[in-house]
Amino acid sequence: MGDPSGYDTCVPADYDVDVDGDKTSDPDLAVMLPVHGFIDAYSSGGPVVTFGILGVGADGQPSYANTNSEDQNYRGIDIACTGSNALGEFEAVPPVRMWSVLQELGPQSEQAVYSICSSDFGGGLGQIGTTIAGYF
Repeated sequence: MGDPSGYDTCVPADYDVDVDGDKTSDPDLAVMLPVHGFIDAYSSGGPVVTFGILGVGADGQPSYANTNSEDQNYRGIDIACTGSNALGEFEAVPPVRMWSVLQELGPQSEQAVYSICSSDFGGGLGQIGTTIAGYF
């Protein structure tokens, strides 16, 4: 929703397995497990807190835009960040389904998402460890 140069949000949608790929509210027909299925499964056994190292900016926030037609045709959305590792340069897309799960099950007072494009995961992993230790 919002301006294609920077959407306000990107909401996951469930599509059926039929050739026409229509949106569906029936989880048995959905191509992928609906987001609420993950939330229900993860939280059915007791308290849960989740984290992610995903395609987000350095601030842990996703960026949803559609300004590059090549990206739109290939991924459906612009890349969220770029990074490099021992194998070379890479691009990451913004999370949609994972973001929805993390917003529901992530720690309410701490950052739950860190950028996969970061050159160093030490700070994020340290914060995740500290948050988890606080639950014990």
